[in-house]
Amino acid sequence: MIVRGNPDDLQINRGGHVSPNQNALIGRLTPFRLPALPSILVGVLLVVYGLTRRDSAGWFVLALGVVLLASGWSRHRQRTILQVGAVHSFIGVLERIRPSPLGMFEAELTLDGRSYVVLANLGSDPLNIGTRYRSFVVRDVARMGIIVGMEEA
Repeated sequence: MIVRGNPDDLQINRGGHVSPNQNALIGRLTPFRLPALPSILVGVLLVVYGLTRRDSAGWFVLALGVVLLASGWSRHRQRTILQVGAVHSFIGVLERIRPSPLGMFEAELTLDGRSYVVLANLGSDPLNIGTRYRSFVVRDVARMGIIVGMEEA
């Protein structure tokens, strides 16, 4: 029984891919709408400027540039992962449900000791602790991995 997602999307997930609908949902999340290139370019400029200064303000600017470079690189890597569209399927026992403070996610779930977030608006069927679920996860996009579909195993 499908508890999160729709049958068409889960059929695509079973093949190891993100459906176009799910890709659009993830792509609309705020962190993925920010462009990576401006952060990288501004980060490079700040690093160069920080290296040319020989005072504490220069070190601060250098650190800020490194943070922008890391942020831009992370967004670029995440977008690349989304373009590939790989979904990992696994079966695990639901151990804990925590509501997410972010509106883009329904909850944080712990399955077999690992934490994941569930996209909001995928379904309203209740999730039961102790039940085995097959989950379809997009990894390396969010810190925990994003569940794009679930069904009872």
